[in-house]
Amino acid sequence: MRTYDIARVTIELRSALSIGATENDDVVDLFCVTDANGLPAIPGSSLTGIMRSDWEQLSNSPLPTKEVFGIQETGKDADTASRSSRLVVSWGHIHNSKDTPVEFRMAPSQLQSDALLRQASVPMIRQHVRISHKGTASHQGLFNQEVVAAGHRFTFELALRDCNTDVMDTLLGVLHQDSLRLGGKTNRGLGRFHI
Repeated sequence: MRTYDIARVTIELRSALSIGATENDDVVDLFCVTDANGLPAIPGSSLTGIMRSDWEQLSNSPLPTKEVFGIQETGKDADTASRSSRLVVSWGHIHNSKDTPVEFRMAPSQLQSDALLRQASVPMIRQHVRISHKGTASHQGLFNQEVVAAGHRFTFELALRDCNTDVMDTLLGVLHQDSLRLGGKTNRGLGRFHI
């Protein structure tokens, strides 16, 4: 019989967040990932990635990284070495003005009636300039990036299969670290959050 530990986690952005999608257009070079409502969202794979990275640095982790997060091997021994993840992380859903996660498709009129969601659906644009070797703006070096404003809250769930509760406690401890950052451009101050 399988057992599951479930944790529902809410984070609040302390600085702007850049979770980039793969598309671009003539105006914006890097879009934010959005859900079916066109609202900013955090993919579960991004959340898993930051937890896995810090888990590997823990010397006192209760299980090896590959036991919790799985491992994909290639080659002749791939079938015996590969292991699926015991951890499943849902997408992070943005909160509305009632501080409730928006987890389902909404009618456009509902989105427009909520001031916080209306503001979140129009992302902020940050401009960046590539600096040349002369210390000035490089020719054709301007690019635009969408970011999610600080202050927004997101909720996601962790589901951990067949592990002791100390493994979930360690995962939650990883998320509580002040040094942990989410998304891109973290070396420029983006991606700070608290639980």
